Amino acid sequence: MRTFFWLTVAAYAVVWGWAFRALPDRVALHFGLTGEVDNWGSRGEALVLLAALGILMTAVLGGGAWLVGRARLAASWVNLPHKDWWTATPERVARARDMLRGDLLVVGGLTMALLTLVQLALVRTSRQDDPRMDPVTMAAVLLLVVVILGYTAWLTVWRYRPDGSQE
Repeated sequence: MRTFFWLTVAAYAVVWGWAFRALPDRVALHFGLTGEVDNWGSRGEALVLLAALGILMTAVLGGGAWLVGRARLAASWVNLPHKDWWTATPERVARARDMLRGDLLVVGGLTMALLTLVQLALVRTSRQDDPRMDPVTMAAVLLLVVVILGYTAWLTVWRYRPDGSQE
């Protein structure tokens, strides 16, 4: 999971570097549901926003995975379904830590993949004569959002069940 997360962070950084060279002066910053650009900004604004977003998400999701490996899981700030069951024995605590760390890295990797795709769409769309997000890119963004939401739902409802069937 760690490799997946860091590969997606690296992909985001590579695409940001490409965007640094490829973005025009006027950049599409947001799209409506039909793919139409509904917010424009400057090249500098887009680059700062994209860099800050990438750094923030890497710090929050990667840092969260690192922190979970060292945190006391019984702490009030740790949101763990069935916390009492998972913190009842040292073996369960160790297993919960591994699961939480891995799950944060998967969600982080999927999120970074989504943000990388959005960066690509911003550059591509901003360089078009008729700027709009193409249907294939819109479908890919939607698919990644559905995967992230589905994975998160699975985590919330099934993954951490105390009956041991979370495997």
